[in-house]
Amino acid sequence: MGAGVTTTSATAPRRLRGWLSTSFTTAAALLALHAAAQAGLKVERAAVQAALACLERQRLPDGSYAYGSYTELRPAALYNRRQGSLGRAQPCNLALWRWGRLEEPAALQQGVAALWTYHHFLRIGYGRPYPHEAWYFTAGYYVLFGHRYAAEVVRELPPALRGQLPAQLAGWLVEAQHPEGYWFDFPLYGYHEACGTALALLALQQLLGC
Repeated sequence: MGAGVTTTSATAPRRLRGWLSTSFTTAAALLALHAAAQAGLKVERAAVQAALACLERQRLPDGSYAYGSYTELRPAALYNRRQGSLGRAQPCNLALWRWGRLEEPAALQQGVAALWTYHHFLRIGYGRPYPHEAWYFTAGYYVLFGHRYAAEVVRELPPALRGQLPAQLAGWLVEAQHPEGYWFDFPLYGYHEACGTALALLALQQLLGC
């Protein structure tokens, strides 16, 4: 078994320890749990509070997020700087917002505006087959994932704070579509075209009418 995994027998389910958690997967899980709670399902509050504390601990003063619990003591590392945090900052901000731990819409707006300001760093990593080889250690799998949540962030913003962001993000997504109709930002075990296309369509759906 790998580090951070415990079992009680050869057939027991694996239990992952929190020290391996990453900010962006924690945020995605928090958003799913929030949707479940809104639908009336029971959500374990202790797990939610621990995850929110994890995100708040990894949030840096400039609005970027550490890659994970194991990198939070290296805030100046290139992958933890704003340019390296563009894709994962969007679900992190959105999760804190929806759970009531981020109260100012301006914080959401600044996060998604930074994504567009430094968008070229995401584009450099788009479609590259190896993770974290682009500037600021950006990986291709942040690109459409980040846009999918950035679109939700834009939808949450008051119209006065949206500016040109909906048109800018939607315009790039349309340009990034392959001639065959799919989107692809990173090879993922054979399902990268389906995954990328789903993320792009979810983003465009949120941006419609903004």
